[in-house]
Amino acid sequence: MTRGVNTKKKTTRITINSGLPRTAMTTELLNLTFHPVAKSRLETVDFNNLIFGRTFSDHMFVADYADGQWQDLRIVPYADMTFSPA
Repeated sequence: MTRGVNTKKKTTRITINSGLPRTAMTTELLNLTFHPVAKSRLETVDFNNLIFGRTFSDHMFVADYADGQWQDLRIVPYADMTFSPA
């Protein structure tokens, strides 16, 4: 299977269920930015032999937490994460 990859940044709007009981169910609209990888590794993955800790996604989800809420939601190419221990 061959998939075309668009290397331009995309903004996607996703509707999610809030998880509240059905009688009080609400939905929220999220603005999510997607930064695709230049070349996907999907074709090299053996889906019949996935090994925990050795098979990784091309992308990861990151967000910033500020002012009591999650902000700047984005899916970015897989990379090392850095953070302050303070």
